[in-house]
Parts: sequence; C-alpha cells; structure tokens
Amino acid sequence: MSYIGHEIKKTHNLIFRVLEAHSKNGYQDLTYIDRQFCAYIYHNENEPIYQKDLEKEFSLRRSSASEQLRKMEEKGLIIREQTHLDKRLKRIVLTDKAHQQMDKSFQEVKKIEALIASGLSGVEIENLISTLQKIQNNLLTVNLDGQN
Repeated sequence: MSYIGHEIKKTHNLIFRVLEAHSKNGYQDLTYIDRQFCAYIYHNENEPIYQKDLEKEFSLRRSSASEQLRKMEEKGLIIREQTHLDKRLKRIVLTDKAHQQMDKSFQEVKKIEALIASGLSGVEIENLISTLQKIQNNLLTVNLDGQN
C-alpha cells in the first residue's frame, strides 16, 4: 500500500538530490534553500520582499527563515535594507553575486523541470500541480502547535 505523504517525500528527496548534484557544478556554496529563496526574491523583485513573505511562501517558522537569511547574508547573497515606513521591517534584496548565481541556476532548473515533466502530458502536469496545491491547502488548515 502506498501513502500519499510517503510518495511526496520520496519525490522531494529525489528532486533535492538531483538539484544538489547539479549545484556542485559552479554554484560555489549555494544550498538548495539558498537557491529557492534567491529565486523567489529574483522573480518578485518588483515588489518589496520581507522575511514574513518567505516564511509564508516556504511554510517556514520565523526562526528557520531568520537563520537561513542570516547565513545568506554571511555568504553575500542578500542584504537587508530598512524601510522608511517601519524601521523594524527590513526589505530583502539580492546582491550582484546572487544575480549571477541565479542566471546559472535557472538554466539548470529548466533542464531538471524538463526531466521531471518528461512523459507527462500538459493536462497531467496541470492536474498534478492542482492536486498538490489542494494537498498544501489541506495541510495549512492543521493546527501545528499540537492543540485541537
């Protein structure tokens, strides 16, 4: 018997391994999550991006997102700029180094996405994405602090 969660986890692990293997080809010290954060910021640069946006997009706790951003700042991938409206908010901006890495990374991601989608029809891809989004929405309704 197969379980949905188990199959999703196996698929995630395989995708992660392929991406990590490809990341060793010239991405210096970028991890999978570095590339994920950078890609999200890159694709949304016309809007101010804050830590809370990354927490929501990647379903992360505040402490996990904060630690990841600290590491990325140390690597020279991002800078945090204070906003004029609220000194507590810091906008996250990619550095030139991150932009260069993203240009390389996007070429690799296109190859991997093609591999993932090979043998699937357009309808199957749309259905898969729709199904995964429904699963994500189901899981977002769960109270994660253990209380009912």
